[in-house]
Amino acid sequence: MQFQQEVRERFAQIDGRFAQIDERFAQIESRLDALEQEMKETNGRISRLEEEMCDVKKRLEHVEIQLIDVKETVQRLEIQLADDVQNIYDFNREHS
Repeated sequence: MQFQQEVRERFAQIDGRFAQIDERFAQIESRLDALEQEMKETNGRISRLEEEMCDVKKRLEHVEIQLIDVKETVQRLEIQLADDVQNIYDFNREHS
């Protein structure tokens, strides 16, 4: 009879431990779910940042092309100005 009582007590202890383990697993699962949600949100933010970076890159490429055009125009104007100054100088020398 005492043996049966000891066995019942042991099973009760084991049941209590299993209940604790189940509770811990539930807590871990809840935490994992929260982490998974945060990771999804983080991935969404990273995706938006990547899209914005691509947009910025395209804009910078466009600005770079425009700056190249401006540089070429300035160089042409410098050459034309130098030619004009030289022509004025030559004209003044001839008519002095």
